[in-house]
Parts: sequence; structure tokens; C-alpha cells
Amino acid sequence: MVPDTATSYGPAGCRRSRHFGHYEHEIIPAAGSGESAGYPRPSGPLWRLQPPTRVVFANTEGVDISCTASGSPAPELDWVRADGSAVDSIPGLVSVLANNTLRFHPFPQAAFRAGVHKGVYRCLASNAAGTVVSNNVTVRAGYSGEYDGDEEDGSGYVDGSVEGGENDVYDDDDDDDDDDDDDDDDDDDDDDGGGGGGYYEANGRNIKGRLACCVYCVA
Repeated sequence: MVPDTATSYGPAGCRRSRHFGHYEHEIIPAAGSGESAGYPRPSGPLWRLQPPTRVVFANTEGVDISCTASGSPAPELDWVRADGSAVDSIPGLVSVLANNTLRFHPFPQAAFRAGVHKGVYRCLASNAAGTVVSNNVTVRAGYSGEYDGDEEDGSGYVDGSVEGGENDVYDDDDDDDDDDDDDDDDDDDDDDGGGGGGYYEANGRNIKGRLACCVYCVA
């Protein structure tokens, strides 16, 4: 832009000029600036911990389900249902904590809700560079102890009728094999850690192999 100029003459005919106008300055980064200057390039989210694929818990215990991801900028985590709707906290039943843990609270049998205690959940990690979706998490809550509800499918889920103590396990095979099955389960306790697959109980155990039916189990 060419500025306006005002010219005047001082003593001895000396000329004095004054410039008026609008000036713009453009800052050009020096070579090597950018990421090295503390401005990292955005990177999409990557899972550090995915939730397990199946979670079963007793109504007297509740359970926490976690997921973590890395990225730049740090991704935001959200929990959604199978249909993509956001998981909202319901006092006394389910909460999304400040650290993005999905918490299912202990609840009385009469407070069971099919839309909360029996369903599929997913964790989403999002930032400016993109979004990643976790594996499906099938959640089942079961009654601890004897329950006299209506038997619908006999599966041992909360919508079925289960009789027996909290630790009773029923198998298709001879009942005498129960002790052996328990030993096999104990041998597998240290496998698979609970982060991204397998079965997960509220007490932290991973269940591998097949359980035909129990007070709270997944077929």
C-alpha cells in the first residue's frame, strides 16, 4: 500500500515529509519451526486399553469398565450404546465418571432395567484428527443368591430364574466334575489381563472355557 504523504517546507527551504496510512506486517516462521517449536502435528487416537468384550457382574457388587487412548491432542472418551446413543448417568444404576470409567452400581433386584443391565456398549476416542471405536462390550447383570422371578429363558441371566447360592455353578456334565472345572478356572485367572477381550467378572477374574450356567454368567 502506498501511504499518503504530506509535504511542508521549514526554514531555509528544507522539506519535511510525513507519511500517513495503514501498514500490515506478515510474520514468516523461520526454517525448522513448527513441530520443533512446540507445535506437534495432530495424530489420530490409538487405543491403549480397550474394554473387555463381555462383562458379567452380580447385582450386589456392581462393576467398573475402563478404556484409555492416546493421541495429539489428547482424545476425549465417550461411552455409547449399540445404537450410537450416548450413555447418560442414572443415579444408583450407571454413571460415567470424571476419568471416563463406566460404572454400574450395585442395585436391588427390583431396580433392574433391561436397557442398562443387559446390552451392548462401546467406547469412543475422538480428537481433531479422527475417531476410533472400541470393540463391542456385552454387559450382563445377574442376581446374587436365590431369586423367585419368572423364568423366561433359563439362561442364568437377570431375566431368568436362578436358584442357589452366590457361588453355585451348574454344568451340563456330571455334577461331580464341578471341582475340576473350578480348578481349571483358577489356572486361567492370570491370562488375558482384562484389557480387550474375553470374559470379565466383577471380582476381576477372567473366565475362559465354557460355563453352561451360573448365577451370573454369559452363554
